[in-house]
This record gives sequence, structure tokens and C-alpha cells, in this order.
Amino acid sequence: MRKIGNIISSLILFVLIIFSANAEAQTTTSTIEGTITDANGAAIAGADETPKPKPANEGVRIDFDGIRQRIISVKALPADYSNLAAGSAGTFFYTEPIPGTVTLRLQKFMVAANSAVPFMEGISTYTISADKKKLLYGARGGRWGIIGTDAPKKVGEGMLNVAELEMKVDPRAEWENIFRETWRIQREFFYDPKMQGADWNAIYKKYLPMLKYAGHRADLGYLIAQMGGELTVGHSYLTDEGDVPGEDPVSVGMLGADIETEDGKYKIIRIYNGENWNPELRSPLSSPGIDVKEGDFILEVNGKPLDTATNFYSHFENTAIVLKNPNRFRQMKCRNTRSLIRRTIILSRKDTELWFKSKAPGFR
Repeated sequence: MRKIGNIISSLILFVLIIFSANAEAQTTTSTIEGTITDANGAAIAGADETPKPKPANEGVRIDFDGIRQRIISVKALPADYSNLAAGSAGTFFYTEPIPGTVTLRLQKFMVAANSAVPFMEGISTYTISADKKKLLYGARGGRWGIIGTDAPKKVGEGMLNVAELEMKVDPRAEWENIFRETWRIQREFFYDPKMQGADWNAIYKKYLPMLKYAGHRADLGYLIAQMGGELTVGHSYLTDEGDVPGEDPVSVGMLGADIETEDGKYKIIRIYNGENWNPELRSPLSSPGIDVKEGDFILEVNGKPLDTATNFYSHFENTAIVLKNPNRFRQMKCRNTRSLIRRTIILSRKDTELWFKSKAPGFR
């Protein structure tokens, strides 16, 4: 086993030497033509471009003569090594599992000393910057940090605060981008420039119209897998489900009213009464002091004019009243037959119970 480990270690260093030398570029091109359009028929920029040849790096050369004599054996015990990455001159990094855990130990090997030192314990992943001076690591519990590569570090150093990072995503726009990108990556990097005889442009056009029917991230994954299957090649897999719904729900404030559109505006056609003395069954528009009537039009929310092309309730995200924070509200500007009025409305968390109560005898 020790000999096998030394052979593996030698191969690791051999691979490192080869790749750190940046082998002469070999240019391949594909002749994929045709205009690619999105689900709405608009041309997608770059989708029908023939990949441009990459210029060869004239200043890089590998001296193959006597290369076998330049292979050295590194001192490393047999182990499950992975995630090899070049560091600064004369160093490289790799990981090994820590027994009894699901975490990794990051090792830093110094060629001059022909030995490795533990650089960091308990990580799950890492990436080294282009200048080899910084290292991004990930650890369990969603922890991330950036540290220098000069000396050993501990998890917790250089921590990044990602707890409050939020991003609002249009899933359909994102899915269209993902779908095109997976097709493009196959076009650029598939081992066979002739795509196993498949017309890759035609295949894209074949599956693109189905994208508008995807209602879940899993549908997108299925569609990508089916498109990839047209290449009829083994060892080509879709290995991740992607970002599936699982985020914290967004509370939406409710008005306790039925709304419809008329002449490009939102009109209140019914206001449900509630038990305004009961915080759980308030009816926001029938509360004391709110001069809003059925037949009024809602023109703006918090100073933002309403457009019937957008979802009405999107203006009330994160506005539902909660007992610990009863100060969430929205200002609404309404037009009625009397005048333009502006009212501060404390929204409710529940609409359904008001609707059910409206069906009860004597309750309107």
C-alpha cells in the first residue's frame, strides 16, 4: 500500500507539473449555424455564433525530452486525497477526509521541503484566487470565509456575513437563461465537434417552446435532461436538482376586499366586515376612520402608482400585521365619487376567515 501511495503521489505531482506549465493551446471549432430564438421569438445573442478560435500562447512550451527524469516522489501517506489546486510558486493544496466526520482537512504541500502541513481543519470546500494569495473556504452551517494562503488558519477566520443576503428572482427568466446556458456549454465543450451527428441548433429549437410550460424547477431539470439525451452519449448526467422552492414564505397583507380591474385601474367591488375588536379578524377597510367605500378605485400604494399589468398583491409583500410588530402598514391613495383621499391602512394576515364569516347568516 505504501508503494501504491507513493506512485499516486508521484502522479499527482506529475499532473501538477504538466498543468502548471499550461500546455500549448489546441484550437477546435464547431460549425453550428442558424438563428436561435427565445420563447417569444426574439433572437438570442450569441446562440448562433460559431465559437471563435482561441489564440495560441506562443510563449508557453513544454519540454517533453527527458520529462520522465523530472518526476519526483512526494512524501505523502496513502490516503483519500482530492481537490488538488496549485498555490503560490512551489506549493499546492489538497484535501483529505477527517475520520469520523463529514468534513475535510486542507493540506498545503511545499515542494522544497517535500512535506505537507495541515492548513485548515473542518472545511467542506475551497477555492484559491488567481494570484494565489487568497483562499475562499466553505464550512458546515453555511459559513464562508476569505483568508490568506501564507500561513495555517482556523475555520471562523475571515468570516463573511452572508446571513442577510437576499435576491429577488424571476424564476422564468432565470430558467430561460439556465436552459440556454446548458445548451451552450454542451456546444462549446462536448468532446465531439460534430455533436454525435446531432443538429444541436435544431434540438435547441425543438425543446425551447416547451420551456414556457415549466411550472417548477424540476420541470426545467427534466427538460434539460431530455435535450441532453439527444446526444445519445453515456456518462452525461444532470446531477443536481438546482434551486428548488424552500425559502421562508413571504407574508402578504390582505385588504379584506374583493378587487377587480376596470379601465386599467383596480376597483373595490366588495368590502368584508370583520370583528375589528379582534386582532385576528380585523377588516382593514371597514376599520373606524377609514373612509373607503365599495366602488372606489385604488390608485397607488405607498406613493407608487398601480399598474394592472403587475400583480396587485405584490405591492403588499411583507406588510401583514403580526402581534409582535403591529406597526407595519401601507398608505393607499384612493379615488371615490367624492374626492381623492389618502389613507394609512393596517393590513391583515387573514382574508379567508373574513370570507367564510361573510357567508354566515347576519354577517356581511
